[in-house]
Amino acid sequence: MCPDHLKDGNIQCYKYADDGSMLVVAKSTVMCHSIMQEACDNLQEWCKRWHLIINCDQNKTESIIIKSKDSNSTIIPKLKIGAKEIQYVSVSKVLGVYFDNDMKYEKQAKSALKSCWYKWQSLTFKTTRRFGLNSATLAILFKTAVLPKLYYASAVWLHGNVNLFADFMAKALLKITGSQFHIPKGISEVITNIPSITLALEVITVKFCLKALTADHNMKAIMIQIEEIPDHPYYIHTIWTKKFLAYKKNTEPCRSLSFIDIDDKDLHYSKDSMLNYECYKWNVNITNLHLNHFTDDEFFDVPMACDTVDFQNMKKIPLINRNDKRKEASDILDFFHGRCLRFKSFKKSVSNRDEEGCEDCGMLGDSSFHKLFECPSFEGPTRSDLQSQLFGLETWYRYFVAFGDKDIKNSFRNHVKKIMEKTKSNDEYQPKY
Repeated sequence: MCPDHLKDGNIQCYKYADDGSMLVVAKSTVMCHSIMQEACDNLQEWCKRWHLIINCDQNKTESIIIKSKDSNSTIIPKLKIGAKEIQYVSVSKVLGVYFDNDMKYEKQAKSALKSCWYKWQSLTFKTTRRFGLNSATLAILFKTAVLPKLYYASAVWLHGNVNLFADFMAKALLKITGSQFHIPKGISEVITNIPSITLALEVITVKFCLKALTADHNMKAIMIQIEEIPDHPYYIHTIWTKKFLAYKKNTEPCRSLSFIDIDDKDLHYSKDSMLNYECYKWNVNITNLHLNHFTDDEFFDVPMACDTVDFQNMKKIPLINRNDKRKEASDILDFFHGRCLRFKSFKKSVSNRDEEGCEDCGMLGDSSFHKLFECPSFEGPTRSDLQSQLFGLETWYRYFVAFGDKDIKNSFRNHVKKIMEKTKSNDEYQPKY
């Protein structure tokens, strides 16, 4: 792989530690083979001069042909290094990523999913709804030990395989929250401070593209070419990059990346700038798509609520503390999302039974909202304190508790704990794992 031998501009050489790869791009598969064979001949001469022997066994040295229009109709002979043949493969692993010949990365996605499941099960197999690690600790472990396995090189392979991880993410969020039933996606992401895969992928991809744009003029040229091909699988990467630059400059997205100077300081980012952008995108997504999950009142003035709440507290001030016991954390989250069998209205919605009245006051319509704000059995200073923090907007309590400041969260936590001390059904519903 001596650069002196790579005279043809169609060949690119990539090296990392003791791994190396050569990429050939040409008008046809036959031309690619011819160029690559010439490179192999030059490599053999270089190795002979330095008394080196190349291991041509499979998984050590292999060749892969990316599918094209003529790749299936043309018989391509095997490449040779000296007298040794190099085997053609349909999938090749390079630096921990499985590349397949149709560039769909299906094996990489399945491998990452299997790795995530194994790691997550090994961390949580002793945790139930009432015992074990609490929600805050599980969320930290999930973000530090599991998600890195998912997001490794995700800018390359994850975009077309996001749906494969939907079930895993839903069950992981169910375990973290300690819920008996799946809760709306927007709520579960907010209370665990774990953004959706799509949002995290966008932020990771933007960082990847910014590094590509600032690497050299060749990488910028590749990005500009992709920008002109709407059908290209990485076309969305250029759209995300332009949106980030528009956010950073507080302007409309530029029409083309060709107008951007690679020395532009806006192409460089910090951890804080990316965190702020992630919070901004998360806020937009929740406001546009998931706002209806936080209230049953569809006629409420949405802009008023958005202007009242500080979104940045979503990541800075968690609803569940790390020193909370698992049972306490599960109870707090039950009252937040309301999807629990302790509430008779929800119990009716998942069964064919007639609705039963509240066990504490006998009123129908027993829900988390009823227990928090209507049930006379739980009148007291903790309810008054929570209502004063909500400014009379009790219907939107989920929204304010999720995005509100420390005082609102503490008031909510204290009121739930007081209810659990008084309620008649404190330990009635145990999880069925």
